[in-house]
Amino acid sequence: MHVLGGFWIAVSACYFAIIFMHDESVLYDKKHLARIIFVAVFIVGTIWEFFEFFSGNTFLHTANFWTDTISDMINNFIGGAFVYLYVILKKK
Repeated sequence: MHVLGGFWIAVSACYFAIIFMHDESVLYDKKHLARIIFVAVFIVGTIWEFFEFFSGNTFLHTANFWTDTISDMINNFIGGAFVYLYVILKKK
């Protein structure tokens, strides 16, 4: 589920970057695109992990808490990486 979440966040970030900058060329700069996707996925993923923590959806007193958090963030970035690769390869 977190891979799909990261994918959705990255697609949304690309869409909003185009809308707010009024320019599709933002997708043609690889470094800028990577920064947009990384920052968006990191911020939303971190907010989601805080939500899980404060809503009690974690096993705080076990070692699984940090393993779950780290694996969720990695999966978010994998979903973002799929979007990045799709946009880069589609331009060619």
